[in-house]
Amino acid sequence: MPFGQVKRYLLPLSSLLWSAHAQSADQIVSTLSTGLFYSQGQSQETGLPNTSSFAVPFMISTQHQRFYTALSSYWAQLSSPTLADNTLENSAGLGDLTLAVGYNLTEDGRWRFQIKEKFATGNSDKGFSTGENDTALQLDYFFALDSQRFMFYTLGYEWVGKVNSLNMQNSLYSGVGFGQALTSSTLISLSFDYFQSQYSDLDDIFNLSLSANYTINPRWSLSGLGRYDTSNTYSIGASIVRTF
Repeated sequence: MPFGQVKRYLLPLSSLLWSAHAQSADQIVSTLSTGLFYSQGQSQETGLPNTSSFAVPFMISTQHQRFYTALSSYWAQLSSPTLADNTLENSAGLGDLTLAVGYNLTEDGRWRFQIKEKFATGNSDKGFSTGENDTALQLDYFFALDSQRFMFYTLGYEWVGKVNSLNMQNSLYSGVGFGQALTSSTLISLSFDYFQSQYSDLDDIFNLSLSANYTINPRWSLSGLGRYDTSNTYSIGASIVRTF
């Protein structure tokens, strides 16, 4: 699965997870998460259309006081056109590894600044990577409007490792969302996101995402996501999170 699509999956889900722990900055909070996602449409890694993928992302994160770290990757099964002759090819394997280091700029956890480094550990020949490292700076904002409603915003800029044979460019991305607590254990959120294409000859992407989070108990929670974007790509998925 393309890293760009993984990033788009995790933006709204991570916002929900952050909202659950935004007020725990003085404690050590660690999470281990995984899930299953399906996507059909344009690959944001190779830029080729008619790409479908089943993916299992996994992430471990820790927050202590104001500091946050996360390590994430994924396994995926892809069906995508080849760069050489545009014939469909099926492949499976591990994707790139991403390290995120963040710092809460305020004591209440509303503002977080992150540095992300994507290491090109995936197989570029099979469509799991560009073969180059990427670096991103990201600013996140979370605000509780009242005891039942919240909003979140993400703004980031990614320096993309360039592949000589492709028209690649650095990219800007942002997202804004609103959430509602339906019960003491159930949250839903709606987000609107923008992603500047990593390829100068492809259109930028806007997408709408609907997310839900259900807290089973203080240790376990479930999340779900549905998304559709202007490249006619749709995605659905679910994840499970263990908090320590």
